[in-house]
Amino acid sequence: MKYRDRTTGQVYSLYDLQLKFSSVSFPENWDESTYDFANVDPVITVLPPEPAIYNRVDYTGPQFINGQWTDTWSEVPKYDDPVQQQAWIDECLETQWENVRGQRNFLLAQTDYTDLPNTPISAQSKQNFLTYRQALRDVTTQSDPYNITWPTVPEYVPSSP
Repeated sequence: MKYRDRTTGQVYSLYDLQLKFSSVSFPENWDESTYDFANVDPVITVLPPEPAIYNRVDYTGPQFINGQWTDTWSEVPKYDDPVQQQAWIDECLETQWENVRGQRNFLLAQTDYTDLPNTPISAQSKQNFLTYRQALRDVTTQSDPYNITWPTVPEYVPSSP
């Protein structure tokens, strides 16, 4: 739990308050008289939100929201310097494209057998797999590596004897 000093706005932990009032024994459960004595208000703890891909979340301190002092957070770019931020974005994109290519290559390897001349597969199924495999190769032409639309694996239909 955190506590906001009513006079200065400084935020204290319970440990900080115990040090500040070292000769005082605070009760286990605080009421208004305890807050008044220490001249603080409780701050409602709020976990930070999950930031967008290229950002970070900074603690912005307590704000008075709906009658309670509440932790607040602000989402900002990971780096303050625009050049560093762009380098970070470029690095993240390249890493994600590497992941996409790795997944694509894995999926291609899973269907390599359909391209062999002696695979007992129907002509329509073979054509479906050729289309699927081309769609896999084309995933790197999509614009956003974080939102890839993956093609659906076609059904394997054996050739008729």
